[in-house]
Amino acid sequence: KPLENEEIRDDEDDRLVRSGSFDVMDDYALEDETVDIADVKGPLSEWIVKDRVRHGIKGRFLNFLTTQMDGKTKLYKTKITQMVNDGKHSLEVSFKDLSDVHDALLAMWVADSPAEMLEIFDEVATDLTRQEFPEFEKVCHSNVVHTRIVELP
Repeated sequence: KPLENEEIRDDEDDRLVRSGSFDVMDDYALEDETVDIADVKGPLSEWIVKDRVRHGIKGRFLNFLTTQMDGKTKLYKTKITQMVNDGKHSLEVSFKDLSDVHDALLAMWVADSPAEMLEIFDEVATDLTRQEFPEFEKVCHSNVVHTRIVELP
């Protein structure tokens, strides 16, 4: 039987996110500090491993996954639901969505340091999936969601 994600209207979902009802949102909250690409000192692959930077990336990617719209639906929340219902553990994320629509910083950094960025993306996608679907590991026979970047230029 397919799992069903809670049917929450988008405005209610946004209110819950703002109120801190989602633990993952609290964990990855950007607080007052954002990551600015101009702050990069040294190789990007070394910059990304710093806790403050990783935390900022996680917050930006979580925001992307929970707010990217496709018409009236939240695109990546729908994709996560479908992924779990299909018993899969790979989430396809469009490079085009990252770069054109939402957060060009994430797109630039994933192009420059894919291994480091995908590790962070996997962690965020896994945490979000576990929160939405506590049965994820049993259903998908995996304890990690792997993020796959598609629609590369």
